[in-house]
Amino acid sequence: MPLQRDEDFGTGADGNRAKEYCHHCYRDGAFTDPSLTLEQQIERLVGMSVSQMNMPEEKARAWANDVLPNLRRWKN
Repeated sequence: MPLQRDEDFGTGADGNRAKEYCHHCYRDGAFTDPSLTLEQQIERLVGMSVSQMNMPEEKARAWANDVLPNLRRWKN
C-alpha cells in the first residue's frame, strides 16, 4: 500500500515508524504473517488495492509485482 500518512506505516519494536513496511504487514518489530510467501502477498495487495483504493486490477498487479520483490523481506 502507498505509505503516505503516519498511520500507514508499520512500527518497529521501539514503537517508531518502520519506513519500509505498512501497518498491515509489520507491527511492533515483526511481520504480521511471517509465513506469507511473496506470491501470496502480491495477491493480497492486489485485492486490497482493487477493493479499497478502486485501482484497476491490471494496474494493481503491475504495481505489486514491481514493488514487493524489491522489499528487503523478499530479497534472497
